[in-house]
Parts: sequence; structure tokens; C-alpha cells
Amino acid sequence: MADRQAPLTKKSQVLAVIEAGGRVAQAARPGLYRLLNRAGQEVPAWQTAIKAAHAALTDQVKP
Repeated sequence: MADRQAPLTKKSQVLAVIEAGGRVAQAARPGLYRLLNRAGQEVPAWQTAIKAAHAALTDQVKP
């Protein structure tokens, strides 16, 4: 398990993954999100960081 990545803990880190082609997806449980990289592989990240990044992105889209 040497290739296991430490979870991202900051909104800016999650946004960097999204800017590189990643996306936020719903998890199997309601209210939880998964961060996926460009290849569709899950990137470990804290829920608070994912939710903050997701909220920041959706706020930019609203008129």
C-alpha cells in the first residue's frame, strides 16, 4: 500500500483536481460525495473539502 495517497484536506486541493479534469460525483450514500480524477479514479479527500469546493463551483454558476 505504498502508493496510497493521503486524503486531500483543503478546498484549494480539491479545486486543483477539478481544474485538472476531475469531477465531484454522488457517493452511494445520500449527502456524500466522491472526488474523481480525469481518469475516473477516486481521489481520497475529506468530505468537508469536497463539499466546500462543490459549493464554490455551484455558486459561480448561479446568476
